[in-house]
Amino acid sequence: MTVALYGSVLTAALLNADSDHLTLNFSPATLAKAYVLVNVAGSSGYAYATDNASGSGTTFTSNVSVSMGTGDLYFGVVGNESNNQPALDSDTSNGSWDGSLGGQSGGTGGDGTKMSVAVEYKITTGHGTQTLNAATGANTDWALVAGLFAPLLVPSEPKAHNYPQLLAH
Repeated sequence: MTVALYGSVLTAALLNADSDHLTLNFSPATLAKAYVLVNVAGSSGYAYATDNASGSGTTFTSNVSVSMGTGDLYFGVVGNESNNQPALDSDTSNGSWDGSLGGQSGGTGGDGTKMSVAVEYKITTGHGTQTLNAATGANTDWALVAGLFAPLLVPSEPKAHNYPQLLAH
């Protein structure tokens, strides 16, 4: 089982559903897969801290140990080998989670024939460290990845040589 978090700064808007496409390739061919594509505005596109974990059972946990700043984006992706989507973290420490994204691959056989994924994020409201933990939705293999992204700062008085800068952490 693999869970990944990829980030990219788009240099052009994806405006036309008929001609603007993102292509996902799985190699070797993968029987069960679930994915979520998310468009985030206002972030630097650079994860300054990440964590990943995997295991088997009914709960998951991760802790990005770098101290985050107010206004940072904490983004987590959790996958499991089940048709039951992982539950979402519900703590409100340093902000509330938004967990409205996820999906399932379907499948009715063993663990290798089905996959679920859940995505959640929060805009942090304080400094400190943050955990990502909850229930997997089934007693099964799971994997997660989490990242902290700094907001994109735009200068209040634009100058030709003054480009947007990242927050220093």
